[in-house]
Amino acid sequence: MTEIDKTRVAIKQRYGSVHAFCRANKGLNRTTVYQVLNNTYSGNIGRQLGRIMAVLEGRAAGFSSKHLPSVTQLEETLRRVACERCPVDDAGVCRRCAPVYLLQAQAVRELLEQR
Repeated sequence: MTEIDKTRVAIKQRYGSVHAFCRANKGLNRTTVYQVLNNTYSGNIGRQLGRIMAVLEGRAAGFSSKHLPSVTQLEETLRRVACERCPVDDAGVCRRCAPVYLLQAQAVRELLEQR
């Protein structure tokens, strides 16, 4: 029995059907799940199977707390993206917005740690 077969059996035992599994786990793309389980996925099937198995095991797909970005990295990314799109060219505005980026970065980090 292959890993794909084992995964399909585990899904059916726990959820009753692949469809019910997909409905319960909105973070997974339904089409991708079906393609992986039918061994017709054209991309990296191992990575996708790993994501499906991670959900089955109750852990977030692809996340481990040691691999999460720091609050500083998140803050810098949020600031860079927002400033690139900001219509105001005044540098003083960035200093005014900085506390917002920090709060957003902290919220994103907390969310990721919960997964």
